[in-house]
Amino acid sequence: MSSPIGLHPSSPSSRPSMFSKKKSSTPGPVNASAYLAAVADADRGRRAQSAPSSAASINSTPALSLSSSITGDSSMGDSRTTSTGHYFDLDDTLDAENDETGLTRPSVPPTSEEVFATRHVEFGHDAHPEYRYTHEFTPGERFEPAKEEEPPYYILLTTYLSYLIFIVIGHTRDFFGMRISPQKYKHLMPNQGLAALTSDFDSFYTRRIKIRVDDLFARPVTGVAGRTIVLLDRLSTDYNRTYHLTGTRTRALNVSSYNYLGFAQARGGCADAVEQGIRRYGLSACGSRLECGTTDLHLQAEALVAKFIGAEDALITSMGYATNSTTIPAVVSKGSLILSDEHNHASIRVGVRLGGAVSFGASGGYIAGSKELISRLRISTHAGPYAESMSPAVLTQVIASMSSIMAVSPDQNVGSYPSPAPRSLIPTWLYDQLTPALRDGSEGKERSRRLAFNSRYLSLALERLGFIVYGHADSPIIPLLVYNPGKLIAFSRMMLERKTPIIVVAVGYPATSLVAARLRFCLSAAHTKEDVDTLLRACDEIGTILDVKHGIPRGERWTIDDVIERSHGMLISYQMQASRSINRFKTPSTKSSSSFIFTTIISRRFSSSTLNKRMPPLDLQHVNPQFKKVEYAVRGELAIKAERYKEQLKTEEGQKGLKFNRVVNSNIGNPQQKGLDQKPLTFGRQVAALLEYPPLMESGGNIFPADAIARAKELYDEIGSIGAYSHSQGVPFIRKHVAEFIQRRDGHPSNPNSIFLTAGASAGVDLILNMLISSPKSGILIPIPQYPLYTACLARHAAIPVPYYLDESKGWSTEPHEVERAIIQAHNEGTEVKALVVINPGNPTGGILDAEVSTELVKLAEKYELVLLADEVYQDNVHDRTKYKFTSFKKLVCDLNSPVRLVSFHSISKGVTGECGRRGGYFECTNFSDEVIALIYKMVSVSLCPPLGGQIGVDCLVRPPKEGEPSYALWKEETSAIHEALASRTKVMTERLNALPGMSCAPAMGALYLYPKIELLPKQIEAAKKLGKAPDMMYALELLDETGICAVPGSGFGQKEGEGHFRLTCLCAGVEEYIEKLEVFHKSFYKRYGPE
Repeated sequence: MSSPIGLHPSSPSSRPSMFSKKKSSTPGPVNASAYLAAVADADRGRRAQSAPSSAASINSTPALSLSSSITGDSSMGDSRTTSTGHYFDLDDTLDAENDETGLTRPSVPPTSEEVFATRHVEFGHDAHPEYRYTHEFTPGERFEPAKEEEPPYYILLTTYLSYLIFIVIGHTRDFFGMRISPQKYKHLMPNQGLAALTSDFDSFYTRRIKIRVDDLFARPVTGVAGRTIVLLDRLSTDYNRTYHLTGTRTRALNVSSYNYLGFAQARGGCADAVEQGIRRYGLSACGSRLECGTTDLHLQAEALVAKFIGAEDALITSMGYATNSTTIPAVVSKGSLILSDEHNHASIRVGVRLGGAVSFGASGGYIAGSKELISRLRISTHAGPYAESMSPAVLTQVIASMSSIMAVSPDQNVGSYPSPAPRSLIPTWLYDQLTPALRDGSEGKERSRRLAFNSRYLSLALERLGFIVYGHADSPIIPLLVYNPGKLIAFSRMMLERKTPIIVVAVGYPATSLVAARLRFCLSAAHTKEDVDTLLRACDEIGTILDVKHGIPRGERWTIDDVIERSHGMLISYQMQASRSINRFKTPSTKSSSSFIFTTIISRRFSSSTLNKRMPPLDLQHVNPQFKKVEYAVRGELAIKAERYKEQLKTEEGQKGLKFNRVVNSNIGNPQQKGLDQKPLTFGRQVAALLEYPPLMESGGNIFPADAIARAKELYDEIGSIGAYSHSQGVPFIRKHVAEFIQRRDGHPSNPNSIFLTAGASAGVDLILNMLISSPKSGILIPIPQYPLYTACLARHAAIPVPYYLDESKGWSTEPHEVERAIIQAHNEGTEVKALVVINPGNPTGGILDAEVSTELVKLAEKYELVLLADEVYQDNVHDRTKYKFTSFKKLVCDLNSPVRLVSFHSISKGVTGECGRRGGYFECTNFSDEVIALIYKMVSVSLCPPLGGQIGVDCLVRPPKEGEPSYALWKEETSAIHEALASRTKVMTERLNALPGMSCAPAMGALYLYPKIELLPKQIEAAKKLGKAPDMMYALELLDETGICAVPGSGFGQKEGEGHFRLTCLCAGVEEYIEKLEVFHKSFYKRYGPE
């Protein structure tokens, strides 16, 4: 679909554009980027040819185009046009060849469905709907005053001190200079009886400060001041008294121009309108408004402004400064009192002085009010006879852009704005060419929403980063307070010197008070989210260097990555919290001759709904308190930081300062994760592929083995399309195979009706725990250390975890007497123990229960009438099958003929399958009544069904290829390689870790992890305490910062008081390099925190 910002032509033009340059003789694209653009255009052209005519007509409708000049007429520079009207510009491609700024082309190329006819350097290509924002204010309500924070006292003190030093040194130089080199001060001293041209005091600021920083101001530019701007590079060899151009140019991100809705474009609807306006009216009105300089365009523009404001009439002038300075004296006289805010513009102060009044508060480029007032001002304002009339080119642009904001209605009798503008206010020659998107106001709405997002995002983000900004978050002009003039100068220069240069406005004394120097960012709808991110990264880095973050306390600040990643949520949260309103100016009474309005309106009401001001935002006080207690260590602070490092490593700039070149995710058993890269089992993926695209079952005989095709057909006959819901308990055909697998493993029958397929084992664990917890006194026995899933679920369901401790000295064995001790203690404390969780093989320990210990646990569960929850997802991860054997609890319960209520869990995420992302698993209930099975079925029905992809994975798990089948040899080879690699890595890592000082590691018999113990050092404990971290958490954080290895501290799994551990996966390939990095870090850590 076409972009709403795409400014496509409606038809080819027969007249060449007056803006065109000589065509280049270059026959085609000049570099790789241009060729890619041409290929994309050819693709779109072919799509258009093959599409139905109705679709073609829809796609050919431009969103904002007043003529066809984009393809030919208004081409600025040498260009090439494609069959779809989309163009690429050789100026752009030449920029791209030598451009390292990332400004000339989007970092993410648009898809073939996203058609942009704007130049990216003028109006950024951004089709993401999330980067739009809408908010409507209720008429009659008021804004809450914007909060203005104060900087620390030392900032004010050093700022005043810097000015004092400057004044002392400056006057000292003047004093001696006038006596040593009087010829340099002739203009400041009386000469031949004539007074000095200026006093030394009046020129002091200009001579001693401004000239030193003049490179920040009046920078020569060329081209369009749109999203980017091109600077003509210049140098000075005499301390900025004179400059000479170097002949080079620099394209920079432009956040200095007043281009709010982004209509500063050399191509597009407004440019086309301006061209036709010039053809009709010429370049100038050739006179002031009262001397033949008024045209029909002036009158139509003024009527349009009045309609937009909701006033009876309006008067426009050619300059905003002149609007204030020439009009104020016409309506006030000496002794008049004009109310103003303290931050008004110089033009207002000039107008007040000329009128003899004392103060004034307003701004703008037009005046709106009653007809009586405006009629008087047309004659009495000084702009009437003396100021040049607004040129036809500007008037045409104003009318065209306002049409896109207001929308145009053929109906002549429309109400006041926000009703559309009546047809009569638009020149006939212009109205006839307005496209539907322009007439209905969708173009203006889209631009306003982009501007609203950019403005609020930048303002809130700067605050979150710790800066002090003035004004409301909705304002597109955002002042960032720097305070110290030296830092202001450095900030501006450093912004321009970045890899992506950024042009900003530096504002200081006398435009502000001495201690209110600031940068001013002027945002535009032309900017993209990526542009604002670039600006934020620059501000964050430079602001840290220059110490200008004086807003929220350091501990409450967000990182730049947090700000960028959470931008959308940040805006939504702010909207809910703000509860703001705007003071809407009312239309002046027709009886009043002295009331008038000076105002600049950026955007008006485009929202379809109004925020309910009475409803408070959802905060932590209104959510389930148990949610706040949930912690999940394997996906917590360390994992989040590791992901940030991954993003940082993607760019050269981000790699600077890091001590590693990749992140190793050793924090979670996710075998196929990028960087761990365990190869998926071929057979399961082949079956999945065939079921994803069933026609392959017939045509893929040369690609897929016969047994994979047969399996897929068999499942397809039972399931049908995997895009449909299945039975809520899981596909009966697959549950039957799970039952057969259990019977083959244990030698006891299994009932498919007691088996529930799930979205991974975790979903089943959460469901069963939720069912068992009947009151706040319900307790669940869990091993320590344990997998954090259990404590997280218990916290969420308001249950009590009852810990029993594994014996590290015996290879993390489970001691039945320790389990019984925990049961008795819990009962004595009033806890109703409901279930016993056993993880076998163990996570995070890797321990394997022998049959004797498991038998004792079954007897304990029977003795205390506990439900036994057997987490057996690692049952296929036994490293040495000659020494250790996995025995399921289902087998033992059946062997003992025990009445123990048992739930056994299994998953496709672990073992050798490693299909974590497919979310497949199952649980089997033993010794459960039919009523409870029916209750569980009712609960799983609420979620409709487990994922079909996961269910298919379960079928392949419990029915692997059999010996003699075509896929068996490869399956055997792949699974053996995974087993051998895990066993080998586990052995090597255990030996190397045990050789380190202050570290011991019990050998892992199974699963995917090692759980080494680290000796906690006194200095380490003290340092961790100051950071508010557990000692092993501090260890893990430093390990990540130094090596890129992400591990999980033992405090996340549970451990005895005073101990420290961390969990590592044994899934990381390149174990030698991996463990060597860990060794170097550990030795350095112990040297740093060990005894002197």
